[in-house]
Amino acid sequence: MSSKPIIPPGTQTSPSRDVRELLEGESQAAPKKTKVDAFEASGPSGQVQVPSNQPLDGAFNTDQHPAVQSHQDTPWTGPIVGPGELDEKHEKKILAAHDGKATIMAYGEFTAQKEPVLLVHGMGGANEALEGLAAKLSAEGKQVLLVAYSDLGNTTTQSGLELADALQDLRSTHYAQDRPLKMVAHSMGGIVSRIALNHLQESPDSARAGFGPIDLKCVDTSWDGFNHEPDWLPGFLKPVIKFFMGLFGWLGAFEMRANSDMFANLFDTKLDGVKIESTAAIQNEDPDSIRTPDNLEAKELQALIDYALREELPSNHRTRNMAMGLRQDWRYEKLQTIIRAEEKQGRLKSDAPESHAFFLQSWKEVMQPIEGSHVSVLNAPTLLE
Repeated sequence: MSSKPIIPPGTQTSPSRDVRELLEGESQAAPKKTKVDAFEASGPSGQVQVPSNQPLDGAFNTDQHPAVQSHQDTPWTGPIVGPGELDEKHEKKILAAHDGKATIMAYGEFTAQKEPVLLVHGMGGANEALEGLAAKLSAEGKQVLLVAYSDLGNTTTQSGLELADALQDLRSTHYAQDRPLKMVAHSMGGIVSRIALNHLQESPDSARAGFGPIDLKCVDTSWDGFNHEPDWLPGFLKPVIKFFMGLFGWLGAFEMRANSDMFANLFDTKLDGVKIESTAAIQNEDPDSIRTPDNLEAKELQALIDYALREELPSNHRTRNMAMGLRQDWRYEKLQTIIRAEEKQGRLKSDAPESHAFFLQSWKEVMQPIEGSHVSVLNAPTLLE
């Protein structure tokens, strides 16, 4: 079998838009501004999204837009942090000063005219893991914003709802209606961000808090969740498990179980005007690495192949969650086209190791995974290049 994916005629083979373009946007003026891919629901319960590439008349990404200028004089009253102030100790102080609620912080002096980029850290850590990225983006002229939230003290749902409130306040106070927003979320931060956007999308007052197109870059987000208690465990014991996890300060991990109610409903909301891109580390040498394409079992790979071909959700909780997370990435359609073309040619045989290898290679080439460990991936040179 060829070492490269067999791509049908007419399929675009050039690399997808890279991370630098995602964060920086278009550098040259275009005759007509276009919205990031609008998302249309399809599949079981409408929980998956695919790009529809519809234009958005009146969308803007320039700091000179009059609507942006109208908000430029609103003073920033939230926390301001700088280098060396992103550790957990500082985060706890900020949370204590804001009743423990998720709070958006400005990295350096806040300037509304600058393009906003919101960074969301993962579980069991603080924004110090994002400090290198924050410094780089700030030096490039972005208005870097970070989130202080109780990643272990609250459930992911609670953290997501609090982030939704903080985003709504940020937009209404400092940015004009339809201001585009870019987000970079690490690990569990991607789940928290998705919950926040789900809530804002469903809000009767203002979908997505009144922001325009939103680009959400999820770096090493575990869409499949953690190992969970056995399926035979009686449901009435779940509150007991939650109690003890909260007692030991791990409430934030409770809903990250693969069979949690949170995961069961995470992809049900149709997100309009939100472009989601996921990356995964493909080197698993460090102990902080999470499940990635390279450490999936053969039966899991086969289940994902079957899902790409027939869109039947796997019965296993973790594999199902991973399939749904894979499906939400805006580049999934290209991967699906490649896999279906391979089957049509009779070269994709069920449970064959070479078929699994083909799927993995195609996944990596289309999704452009970033090399590195779970935390160090944030400082990988390929992240912004």
